[in-house]
Amino acid sequence: MTICAKEHEGTHKGQVTCPSTGFSRPGFNSGENVNADECAAYVVEYTCLLKHQKTDCNKLTGAARSECLRLYHLRLCDICRFMKTQYHCPTSQIPSFCKYCP
Repeated sequence: MTICAKEHEGTHKGQVTCPSTGFSRPGFNSGENVNADECAAYVVEYTCLLKHQKTDCNKLTGAARSECLRLYHLRLCDICRFMKTQYHCPTSQIPSFCKYCP
């Protein structure tokens, strides 16, 4: 899942200006459409998660596999919630699996 979070954040390159040292959460650059930028980043992240879920979870068995699938499902549903309620992404970008999320 870390790989996918990095891919999400990587889409923001050029959309934010990071300090030369240290860690921070900078705001978006002037002129950026935060909602559109985040929607695009979440598309990248959920696509990555769906790709890695099978390879990550299918190598496990029993309770470990179930837990892996549960954690992926939770993250995917978080993404659905963010896309729908926080960033108001277009319906065309909302993944179909969101219908399985509370």
